[in-house]
Amino acid sequence: MQEWLKEIAEIEGVEGVVVCSNSGKILEKIGLNLAESDLEKIARYTWRLTTSFLIRDKTVKEIEFIYEEYRVIAMPKREFMVITFCQSIKVVSLVRMTVNVVVTHLLEDKKFIKSMEKEAVYKTAILKGENLDPREINLISKLQ
Repeated sequence: MQEWLKEIAEIEGVEGVVVCSNSGKILEKIGLNLAESDLEKIARYTWRLTTSFLIRDKTVKEIEFIYEEYRVIAMPKREFMVITFCQSIKVVSLVRMTVNVVVTHLLEDKKFIKSMEKEAVYKTAILKGENLDPREINLISKLQ
């Protein structure tokens, strides 16, 4: 997995890349000097966004948002997500294409898939009610 993540991390303007399970656990990271706890919070938040769309029978192919000085691009799959932290908006298109290629290779990697199945807490993404703040609860209640 490291060699595939390096493909993304070596793009000029990319600060780091994270792969997390659908529970928000960080499985692999390259670059980025953020604390592991901060990365897990970002991962859980991004999974919540993704899962909130599942309530309405919608799928999410990509999420893009700003975190501190980074433009964050997350590509969720059923049991894992690739999150890329960019410092420049100019590289976003190249990052998207590269992440798509990397995700395709990861999905074909039997060793990676087997390890993901062990790490994934849920066979499909679900939205757990714990640790939600009042704004999130309000937004979710509007979706139902």
